[in-house]
Amino acid sequence: MSSVGIATILLSISSIVMFWLMFRQRIKNRRGSEIEDDDYTGLAKDPQSLANPDEEALAELDNLLNSIIKN
Repeated sequence: MSSVGIATILLSISSIVMFWLMFRQRIKNRRGSEIEDDDYTGLAKDPQSLANPDEEALAELDNLLNSIIKN
């Protein structure tokens, strides 16, 4: 058997294994997403606290704005 034939067989086997792994992961993700969707609402636990930034957040925002202005 030539090296081209061996390479073709190895690439075919690896592509079959890759498709199988992708299919298996897809099924696993679907099962996991069905379970997790029930509890997730997307809402903040305490939305009122988001309206009042602390000093550390303000200092970080000031640093970010200063770095944008300098560039």
